[in-house]
Amino acid sequence: MKSITCHVLRRLADGDFHSGEVLARALGLSRASVWLAVREIGAAGLEVYRVRGRGYRLAQPLSLLEREAVLRQLGADAAHFDIEILDSVSSTNTLAMQRAQQGAPGALVVAAELQEAGRGRMGRTWHSGVGGALTFSLLWRFTQARRFSRG
Repeated sequence: MKSITCHVLRRLADGDFHSGEVLARALGLSRASVWLAVREIGAAGLEVYRVRGRGYRLAQPLSLLEREAVLRQLGADAAHFDIEILDSVSSTNTLAMQRAQQGAPGALVVAAELQEAGRGRMGRTWHSGVGGALTFSLLWRFTQARRFSRG
């Protein structure tokens, strides 16, 4: 999903009507760009109502991830995590592994509103739609290797 589309989606997430003209002005876009973003939101599986004279609204309000809200819910444990929330990513796991190879510390959380090419068990691919799932990967570094005994 394009960045512009994500900005429009965040404005529409409250479920209220928003004028295309007001959205365009607030986001520094053309009305045509807003219309294209609304079309992309619909193509992503979200139902968007279009009413002449009122604007656009989602059929259902949408609760989107907000880093600060997640950190507030973690309370005192928030200091132990580095949380990265993205609008769209091919795979949170692939990105977390890249961050690990670049030396990211443990307790890194990579979350996304939309995952387009995730990898599941046995190499199966899957994707998550916007607002349809909590999609994240956690990088955890262990201080001691686990020892296995043969029995």
